Amino acid sequence: MLPLLSVHPTDSPESQAPGDTPPRLSRLLDAVSGGKNHTLADMALLHRLDYFARGSISRALRAIPGWLADMVGNVVREGIDQLVVIGSGVPGGLPPGGQLHDIAHRVDPRAHVIYVEDDPVISAYAPVTVAAGNDRVRTIPGLLEAPQTLLINLRMNTLIDWDRPLGLLVCWPPELNDPSHCRYILTSLRRRLPSGSRLAIARLGVDDEFCALPYSSAGRWLGPHHLPARHALVQALQNLDLLDVEVVRLIPAHHPVTLYGSTAMAG
Repeated sequence: MLPLLSVHPTDSPESQAPGDTPPRLSRLLDAVSGGKNHTLADMALLHRLDYFARGSISRALRAIPGWLADMVGNVVREGIDQLVVIGSGVPGGLPPGGQLHDIAHRVDPRAHVIYVEDDPVISAYAPVTVAAGNDRVRTIPGLLEAPQTLLINLRMNTLIDWDRPLGLLVCWPPELNDPSHCRYILTSLRRRLPSGSRLAIARLGVDDEFCALPYSSAGRWLGPHHLPARHALVQALQNLDLLDVEVVRLIPAHHPVTLYGSTAMAG
C-alpha cells in the first residue's frame, strides 16, 4: 500500500534551501525537462514525492510538456489564434523551438500566446525564449487560485479579443484540491470563455485503483486533500455546461500517481 506522505518539520523543502521560495509546478516542470530555473527546494520535494510515489511524480510531470504541445498544435490548426497558458512556465530544458509559442507560430505566425505565471524566476526567463521583435508572446503575473484577479490582468495587459474563441491551457497545481475552491476556479474561468473556445487541463491525479488512498502532508505543497480520480474530473467539467468533455490518462496505468488530460469546448 502506498504510505501517506509525511515530512518531518526539520525536513521541509523550505528548511533544505534557506531563502528559496516554496516549490512551484512550473519550476518542477523545468527541473524534469533538464532546465536550470528551479531551486534546491523544488528538487528536494521532487525526490521526496518520487520516493513515496514510486517514481510516478517525475514520470507524470515529464508527460505534461508533450501533451500541451499537442494541444497547442490542435487548437491553432482549428483556427484559434489566441492562447492563454496558465502554470506551465517555459521549461528551460526543452530543445530549441520546443516552447508552446514556437509550436503555435509554426502553425500560425500571427497567433498570440499569453503565459500566466507568478514565479519571478520563470517569468524572468520567459523573454529569453522569444525571438527579438516578436510582440505576439507575453508573460503576465497571475495565480490560478485567484481567478478573478487573473482575468482582470488578462483584460488589462493583453490584446485578447474576448468576443472570439481562445484556447485556454492550464497546468493545475497539485496543491489546489479543495473541491469547493476548484469549482470556484473552474466556474470563474468558464464564465469568461467565448463560445467555441477550447479548454485543456493537465492535472496530476490518482489511478482508479488507488483513488481511496489519501495523498497528503508533503510539506504544504499537496495539501490535506486527495488527488482526484478520473471520474471526479469528468464530473467537474460536465457540471460547467461544456461540450465534448474528455478526460484521458496520459501515462500507463498501475502507478500511484498519474496524469490526466482534460479537454472540452465552450458552447
